[in-house]
Amino acid sequence: MDALYRGLALDGRVRLFVLRLTETVREAARHVETRPTASAALGRAMAAAVLYAAGTKTADAIHLLIAGDGPLGRVVADAFRLPDGALGARGLVERPEIDLPPRSDGKLDVGGAVGRRGTLVVARELAGGPPYRGTAPLVSGEIGEDFAFYLLTSEQIPSAVGLGVLVAGDHTVEAAGGFWLHPLPGAEGEVLEVLEARLREAPPVTTLLRRTPFPEAAAQALVGEAGHWETVEPVRFYCTCSEAKAARTLRLLGPKALEEEAARGRPLEVRCGFCRRRYPFPPAALRRLAETVRPGAEEGRDGT
Repeated sequence: MDALYRGLALDGRVRLFVLRLTETVREAARHVETRPTASAALGRAMAAAVLYAAGTKTADAIHLLIAGDGPLGRVVADAFRLPDGALGARGLVERPEIDLPPRSDGKLDVGGAVGRRGTLVVARELAGGPPYRGTAPLVSGEIGEDFAFYLLTSEQIPSAVGLGVLVAGDHTVEAAGGFWLHPLPGAEGEVLEVLEARLREAPPVTTLLRRTPFPEAAAQALVGEAGHWETVEPVRFYCTCSEAKAARTLRLLGPKALEEEAARGRPLEVRCGFCRRRYPFPPAALRRLAETVRPGAEEGRDGT
């Protein structure tokens, strides 16, 4: 089961998040039909969004956009707090067919696919407050380093971030997840030195994800102790698409285009980019939508 583990380490001086996201990323990659390099970028972005959502309890949703100059195009990941207390996540990449040759160390070339130049945008939907939006330049395109740089420069949180996705020979996601460590206020100097020394010796994230017992074995490798775990939050793939949102998209076409589509006598289909669910709108529905966007018409409430 995918889950986010939140705890403390090093005598309460370090906040520790460890995330297993394998099933969630596997489902997202299946929907988007990604090749291996694209799957790795997708999974890393989704892991960053979930980690950040877990660390910002006041946010209802997190939206992460990576716009680099590589062939993959934009990478989008969303994380939500669900009514049952779980965390939901979804993601997509602009060009899921991208698959680059491995790097010299044998790892998937996520940085080459994303690009080394571009922007990381993080948007938070805040419960009962205005949305927040922060940006930072990409530093490597590897996503984990970019997310850590965003945390440091935009939110003044010195952090160690590790994200990883292992793709099997049949192109399915075999392991995915990550970690986020940051010293609590007043403990930055000495603790950062300890963390840096430990992380230089730590195995890859995908290796940590397969160690047992999890997450204690992962924490042992990262900080030298099993950690004190406060909460465990289940995580699953979740898409917020709906027929009402699809109708809202079609309204952007305007009344003339909607009437023309209706006159063709066949349904117009909207397909969700995250989960590939299809929303067909027959001609009669298109005509009703056209009426709602005519000048002076009152748009119906869609409850989203």
